[in-house]
Amino acid sequence: MRELSSIDRLIIDRIIQASEAHDLQGLQIARLLRNELSVFAVEWDINPFKISIYAPRKEGKPDFDRIMVNYFDISYFLYLVEVLDKEGYIKLQSVLSANDTYPKQLYDKDKYIKEGNQYIEKIGDSILAFSEVDYSLFNLDIVELLERYAYKIVFPLPSLKEFKTRGYITEEQQFRREEIVLSRKSVSSAKWATWVAAAGVLLTTISTFKSCTDTNEVDINDADIIRLEEIINSPNHVIVDDMPVITANTLRVQYVGEIKPLPIKLNVNVTPNQ
Repeated sequence: MRELSSIDRLIIDRIIQASEAHDLQGLQIARLLRNELSVFAVEWDINPFKISIYAPRKEGKPDFDRIMVNYFDISYFLYLVEVLDKEGYIKLQSVLSANDTYPKQLYDKDKYIKEGNQYIEKIGDSILAFSEVDYSLFNLDIVELLERYAYKIVFPLPSLKEFKTRGYITEEQQFRREEIVLSRKSVSSAKWATWVAAAGVLLTTISTFKSCTDTNEVDINDADIIRLEEIINSPNHVIVDDMPVITANTLRVQYVGEIKPLPIKLNVNVTPNQ
């Protein structure tokens, strides 16, 4: 879903507020265009596509800047309605039945009367005043959306309010943001673990080095070596007691002492050579 502008968010807020106030008229697209976007009047046709946007004169001069602003406002608004409809945040209800015919124009009928290309303003009960207006004609396919939505009522679903509560992001966008946050936290934790491990190795190395340097040196002279050799080579240097050796297969090896020859006497007769 596209990023929403501040105007888009304002319109969504108005839709939710009108729904909570049970203001059905406030949910009409035509009224939203007039009240929220200050669109004075718009007319359109579909054969061919054309749209005329009207604006009152400003100090007796055509206000074409206002007309262009209205054009962009209308386009943005219709695209927003289309997106909200496709995303399932709203449902569109028809003001008219399928057999009804309706004028392809939107303006405040409570305030103005349309005659030709002029709009006559109602003042009081009987006083009328001509409003000097100008318009610009656009041959654009935005008319297709205007034809589709102009006489509709926006019915917001509960998911629209949830959409606002999430900060105007979809559930998928929220899930991705949470994944990114968790990923960043994991990377940060891994970095801290690496630094802690490295610090531990460094401290152990320093401690070991210090321990080695603090230990007194032991000198072995020639007399000590000779004494060790005498002990190892001494005939009295024997193992008397049993010495069990434990291995993985539980085999026990026992010293049995010196092996002596068996007392066997051989009788051999030797016959001299003839």
